[in-house]
Amino acid sequence: MSYKLTNTTVVIHVPTNTWIPDEPTLPERQAYEAWLAEGNTALPAEPVYTPDIEALRKAAYREESDPLFFKWQRGEATEQEWLASVNAIKARYPET
Repeated sequence: MSYKLTNTTVVIHVPTNTWIPDEPTLPERQAYEAWLAEGNTALPAEPVYTPDIEALRKAAYREESDPLFFKWQRGEATEQEWLASVNAIKARYPET
């Protein structure tokens, strides 16, 4: 018998893929707590994906706003077009 942690208070009973909420009166939760008390350890939770916002923003600048900047420098686009592109990227990928 094994259990797996989640990124919440819910625990998964692996053999049956049953989700067990953090409710002490549930027999399933009591069985899990007893299993832990016997010295067992639950499997770790899956890591949470966290996007690299800085890398995404830099890539967007290279692909979207930098070309507009150079067009603006050559007189082929306006400064407002370039700044609008920069602001759209900042809105899409806000600093944390």
